[in-house]
Amino acid sequence: MHMRDEEILSLKFGLRFLAYLPWLMLELIKSGIEISLCIVNPSAKIAPRVIKIKPSQRTSTGLMIYANSITFTPGTVSTLVSNEEIEVHTITDNAEKDLINGVMNGKVKAIEEII
Repeated sequence: MHMRDEEILSLKFGLRFLAYLPWLMLELIKSGIEISLCIVNPSAKIAPRVIKIKPSQRTSTGLMIYANSITFTPGTVSTLVSNEEIEVHTITDNAEKDLINGVMNGKVKAIEEII
């Protein structure tokens, strides 16, 4: 039995996406703890702001995965998405730093390279 190119492509994409999920879950937990601490500690520093980041994704699927990953992460919301930039509302300095350092962007780009 021979697999078609589309089936192989789909399998490779699925495997890379499955490898991305544990990293994303860890980020969700870390961000959730940080936001929870901000809620229970009245003196916690909350610094809401809107930032713009440049996505490196070249497909709509990759861009959708990246923007949704940002929104799933507590303390961040993708408010405007285009091929040139994603506008993100963040409520902590760490959330902004994590987006600017580009780790999530790179991980999603690695998934997308299969498409």
